[in-house]
Amino acid sequence: GIVDGTTMAAALALGADAVWCGSRFLASLEAEAHDAYKARVQAADVGDTAILSIYGPEWPDQPMRAIVNDGARAALGREAEATKDAEGRLIGSTVLNGQTIPVPRYSAILPTPDFDGDIEQACLTAGQSAGNIDEILPAGEIVRRMTAEAKSVLRRLAGMVEAA
Repeated sequence: GIVDGTTMAAALALGADAVWCGSRFLASLEAEAHDAYKARVQAADVGDTAILSIYGPEWPDQPMRAIVNDGARAALGREAEATKDAEGRLIGSTVLNGQTIPVPRYSAILPTPDFDGDIEQACLTAGQSAGNIDEILPAGEIVRRMTAEAKSVLRRLAGMVEAA
């Protein structure tokens, strides 16, 4: 999980050509995510996510890491039974392509700003690194901070190598 310049520098120092910062940019002002979803990412601790395969019917049996909310907690250890019990149950609605559509329980449709429903039952994908996200920032500020911090760390690493 890359959420700051230190973790970015670590990945680059280990040979990565680039980094993926999904959860970090999910918690940005510009992200098309529901404010309650962003708040859950910001409030998450490192151990508050789990790999679950309950989310579908759009992607049946597709494992994904998500924040353990009430809906996920109810399915832990009994995923097949939970998804069967959820058939036909709705948790709210959202707008897709200009149309309001129902959102079934354990749907993989992520809560956008148009989501109107129970966020505690919604799919809230996020990486383990969500536990290291402390604030919702503009995307440009995230990039500026990460870049400055990564450059600083890489300069220190380069100095250590030269000194050795």
